[in-house]
Parts: sequence; C-alpha cells; structure tokens
Amino acid sequence: EYRFKTIYTKEPETIYWINKIFKKEDTFIDIGANIGVYSIYASKKKIKTYSIEPFVKNYKNLKKNIKLNNLGNCFTIHAGISNFTGKGYFNNGGDNRYGSSGGFVLKNKKKVDGRKINVITIDKLIDKIDIKTDFHIKIDIDNNLISALEGCEKTLKNKKFKSALIETELN
Repeated sequence: EYRFKTIYTKEPETIYWINKIFKKEDTFIDIGANIGVYSIYASKKKIKTYSIEPFVKNYKNLKKNIKLNNLGNCFTIHAGISNFTGKGYFNNGGDNRYGSSGGFVLKNKKKVDGRKINVITIDKLIDKIDIKTDFHIKIDIDNNLISALEGCEKTLKNKKFKSALIETELN
C-alpha cells in the first residue's frame, strides 16, 4: 500500500521519464520491478511492459498486482539479471520483507540464504522477448548493477533501444 501511495513522491523522476519519453507503441523493460508500481503505471498508459523480479515474495505480489489491475500488456519474468545466463542464487541483502534492499545474484552459492533462480543477461533477455518496437529499460537492482551492465553490450548498440533509467546507490 505504501508503494502505491508514494508513487508520485518516492521516485518522481521515474514518473517524469515514463510520461515524457515513452510513446504508446514503445516497450518498457522494468528490471528489478519489485511489486510492479512502475510496471503497472506504464501498462495503464498502454505501454507494453516486461517486469523482471528475482525475489520470490515480490514476484508473487507483482503477478497478483498485475492480475488485480487486469493488465494484458504487462508480462512477468521471475529471474535475476547478471553477466551470465543459467542457474544462480539470489540473496536478499536484508530483512526487508519487500526485498528492496540490496539483493544480489551469484553464479555459485556463497551464502546459506541463497535461493536458486534462473539468471539471464540483459542481452539474452532482449533477444528472448524479441522486441519489435522502440524500448526503454529501468534498472533498479541494488548490489548487482555492474554485473548486469556487463551483460548488455549488444542491447546498448540496438537501434530500438531509446533510453535507460538506472538507480544507483552512493555509499
């Protein structure tokens, strides 16, 4: 409820970006979608959306929120994003029950709290969903950003790629 109530104040730059940059025929790739606040917002504006979320609790709520909003143009993918494709482990970086504080993807299990998940690079993701329109990517994946960016060289050269909004943490 908090995330939906603060949609215009928590990250106003994301709302501005969707409103001013996207066209209705564009595609939105929401990497680290959490429970889908921005995916749903874009989908309600008739923008085809792909929501990627590795944290199982968030993924279940993401699917539920999309169903509750009756969004046939919003698709979900339960996977982690990194610089490799295959099986990996997602470690939620904190006790936050919404999984929005520092999760990361590992190729080899290094912590006992890791949950095995599918992992894909951004390049493979874009190939897999076979986007025919101009597209935009939001990346909000704490502690795994560099690894994710290592897997998107082909995407950055794609003529249909139009913009990215990348959230970073400054420590």
